Amino acid sequence: QLRLELLRIVCSHEHYVTLNLPYPTSLTTSGDTLTPGSSMAELSVAFRQQHFLVGLLLSELAMALEGDFNLQSQAIDTIRDLLACHDSDTRFDDPVCRRRVAALYLPLLGVVIDARTQLHG
Repeated sequence: QLRLELLRIVCSHEHYVTLNLPYPTSLTTSGDTLTPGSSMAELSVAFRQQHFLVGLLLSELAMALEGDFNLQSQAIDTIRDLLACHDSDTRFDDPVCRRRVAALYLPLLGVVIDARTQLHG
């Protein structure tokens, strides 16, 4: 619970999105070509390295969904409040910016699908 509370505080920082959207890097690593979307729609190591804070938050959500109801509620509330904050933030009114912010949360779909039995069970 304390980790979620700490993440909630850190994620409420005004530059949270900026910290999660690093400058574009080369799409090649050690001779292998990566497609722009590879591993970015799942909570992979590559995603967590590229988007550290949101990766940490989604990892905590995944662990919390396996825990008790109060922990699940706290984690879900944290994500919901953060998404609502992004939605109402006028700095993200540009459609391109909105797409980039939304892409940060693509792994959330996998987390929810993996936890569907805990959520409806």
